[in-house]
Amino acid sequence: MGTAARLVTMALGLLALFPQAALAVKRGVVRDLQSEYAGHTYQLRMDLRGTDYFAAFNVVNEQGIHYRGRELPIIFYQLETVYLDRVSNEGGKEVRLTIYRSRNDARQIRGSVPAAPLPVGPDRDTTLGNFARDLSTNVLLEVRAGKDDPDAQRSEITALLERLFYLKETPGYKEKEEFVLSHPDLPIPRLAAITGLAEDLVNGILKRREAAKPW
Repeated sequence: MGTAARLVTMALGLLALFPQAALAVKRGVVRDLQSEYAGHTYQLRMDLRGTDYFAAFNVVNEQGIHYRGRELPIIFYQLETVYLDRVSNEGGKEVRLTIYRSRNDARQIRGSVPAAPLPVGPDRDTTLGNFARDLSTNVLLEVRAGKDDPDAQRSEITALLERLFYLKETPGYKEKEEFVLSHPDLPIPRLAAITGLAEDLVNGILKRREAAKPW
C-alpha cells in the first residue's frame, strides 16, 4: 500500500473511531443552511484569497477573517458578487463554503473537474493549486457551539455568513469609499467596476487621500 493510500485509510479509521468529533456540526444544520443559502449570489464584505484545497483556506470566525496556510493572491474582492455553490461539513467544528464567481462558472467547472488529473509528487501543489485558484475558493466557518445545541449552531453560522456576505442589506457610499481607500493599488477602472462609482469619483477619493498625507 502506498503512502497516500495509508493516509486515506488512517483518516477513515479516525472518522470511524471519533464520529462525533469528525462531524461536530449537526448534519441537519448543514442541510438546512445548504437549502437556504446555497445556489444564490451575494456581495462580499471582505476579500477572499485563493486556495490550494489542501492547506490554504479563508477562515471566518467571530473575530473576523484570517488565512490558514500559505497566503495566496486575492481571487474575489470585497463588494464583488460571488455565487455560493455549496455548504458542507468540513469536520470538527467547521463548515465549508464553496464559492465561485457565478452560477455558470460553477456548472462549467463541476463538469470539467472529474476529467482533470489529480497530480501527485512534487508537481501536486503547483499543478492542482494553480488549477483550483483559477476556478473558485473555499471559506471555513469556525463554529463554537456544540452538536448538542443545533439551534445555537444554526444561529452562529448564520451570523458568520452575515459577517462574510451582505445578506440583508447593500453596501453604502461609506463602505465603497473605504474599499477604494484600502485598495489604492487597483486600477481606477477596476475600482469603479467593483464599487459601482464613477471613475471621476474614484479618482477624487484617491486624490483627497494623497492630499491628506503629511509631507
